[in-house]
Amino acid sequence: MEIQANSHLFRIRFNDERTKKVTISTELAIRITKIDKLKHRYETFVLTLNTDKSDEDNILTQAQYIIKVYELRSNQHFKSFSHVW
Repeated sequence: MEIQANSHLFRIRFNDERTKKVTISTELAIRITKIDKLKHRYETFVLTLNTDKSDEDNILTQAQYIIKVYELRSNQHFKSFSHVW
């Protein structure tokens, strides 16, 4: 009887951990997709600009800043998500 109870508890814990793993994997896939989209937008933004060198450097700096802010916000969201479990 005790073995069955322990076995049942271990199955429940295992299923909980499996669910967490799936959730984290899904969250990671979503984040990777968002980063890929952002990289694509950045590349498109850079390629479509026809400006001189000094303006181009300024625009690249601004685009890099936008990416950095997005990554920081994503990391903050991920930290709050990982804190839940």
